[in-house]
Amino acid sequence: MATLLVAACSGHSYDQDEHRETIEAYGVNVRDMDAVTERFESACGTEDPQAWTDDYMNQGSDAGLLIVGVEQMCPDRAEEFEQALEKHGW
Repeated sequence: MATLLVAACSGHSYDQDEHRETIEAYGVNVRDMDAVTERFESACGTEDPQAWTDDYMNQGSDAGLLIVGVEQMCPDRAEEFEQALEKHGW
């Protein structure tokens, strides 16, 4: 798969292959990286990180993967999501 580079509003370049490698280093095998990218694009675009995080966690998702995704796609928002995870024991 070719490397996908996306310029975010913050000027951060997104590398989908690097994101996949980080997820796999975390211990998760990725079958559909495009779906992962779409999911975290919605996180990066949310106006309410707490509501987005609550929904993500209520689906039984992994808090560590949330931080990995946000750090890969919109690192300027990582602190917002870390704070949102506090009520989930992060």
